[in-house]
Amino acid sequence: MDFKSDSFMYGLGICIVLFVIAQSVFFLVRAVRRAKALGIETSTVKKTISSSAVFTVAPALAIVATVITLAKALGIVLPWIRLSVIGAIQYEVPAAEAAVEAFGISSGISQEITDPKIFATAAWVMTIGSVMPLVLVPFVLKKYKRV
Repeated sequence: MDFKSDSFMYGLGICIVLFVIAQSVFFLVRAVRRAKALGIETSTVKKTISSSAVFTVAPALAIVATVITLAKALGIVLPWIRLSVIGAIQYEVPAAEAAVEAFGISSGISQEITDPKIFATAAWVMTIGSVMPLVLVPFVLKKYKRV
């Protein structure tokens, strides 16, 4: 079986997506309760939720385009996992390209990756690069607020 689409990868993807959905529902429920506590009308809350949902369509299309772009080289699961949490086409594609080209493959992500080492390297480069800002924000934000 292809290492890019085995049951472990799908299981990991499902767990991550379920966590993202649970987190979204958690914060939605908290926001609705807080709105009620503040006396905001239910119609206003519903309008806000529906307009927010509409404004997520365009970014979702960009995410789907990125998954499609990366799927040929990395399979469907890794891009799906990466872009379910955080990621954007302007980062994920160049990161994967750079990782693949570091192995001397000049065609980058235009062809399927069959070497697990190259696949793992691309996954790590894509992940570590987008995690660093999340790690740095708690340390830098306090200093930034003081300025």
